[in-house]
Amino acid sequence: MSSRFICSVLACLTLGLIAGQVWAQDGAKLEYKFTLGELLRYKVSEKFSYDSDSPMVIEGILRLRVAKLLQNGDAEIRAAYEKGTLRYAGKTKDISADSVAPIIFQVSKNGVIRDAKTVLKNAGHVEISKTTQTGTGHSRESMGTYVYSTLTSIFREYPDRKLNIGETWEEPSDSLGISSSPKAVTKLVSIDTKAGGTPIAIIVTTGDETGNPKTNSTDGSAAGSMTMRVVQNTKASFAIEKGCVAAADDKVVITMSSPSRSSANLTMTAQVSLLPEENSK
Repeated sequence: MSSRFICSVLACLTLGLIAGQVWAQDGAKLEYKFTLGELLRYKVSEKFSYDSDSPMVIEGILRLRVAKLLQNGDAEIRAAYEKGTLRYAGKTKDISADSVAPIIFQVSKNGVIRDAKTVLKNAGHVEISKTTQTGTGHSRESMGTYVYSTLTSIFREYPDRKLNIGETWEEPSDSLGISSSPKAVTKLVSIDTKAGGTPIAIIVTTGDETGNPKTNSTDGSAAGSMTMRVVQNTKASFAIEKGCVAAADDKVVITMSSPSRSSANLTMTAQVSLLPEENSK
């Protein structure tokens, strides 16, 4: 082993350490990066529990394909389950794009999801309302809205500027479909970089919000009579150079109540992790 080779290795390690220190000291801008045709595959585990009902558990691999790059820098993405299982009420069934409708949506570089639509078998589309993003029933189309809930773990809205370590910002309340105060708070906890590795930003969100849910009713009566409390604790690892979420661990508890009915609780947990590129072909 030559001294020149050893010096080269030491130089690379030193540069890696210096780069890590720069990231850690200077902070970073958290921005999604899109490449036409790119495929990202995420391992997903989600659990939905309604009060004492049997929980529904979805586990599988979600495929995200960049279908179009828009002039404003946004991307159009198609999300569909490659494979997976659904467990509910003691039964298990396999899931795929045939049983869980794919989603087509647009997303900005700072993670804002727009125009999400369920893909119907007849090639039509149905717009997804954020107030019903957790779905109703187990039809192919309604199950497609569970794909949307997974997307909110993968795409998170970040400020369109450079962030410093320890900096906090408020989450937009309409991201949960309610108007509330105080809003949830997100914090850039750290930027971790191993020598020569990829810088990973660690972001956590905590919140305990109470407000009125948005409604499609014309007179607004449902919004006026119902109260929603949302408690959330989430953590995400964001790959800065690649421009995507590498992993996330979320828990959201929603309690809905009104004068005419007892309160109902929905607990949602989600864990997602990006699969290696060599397995994303």
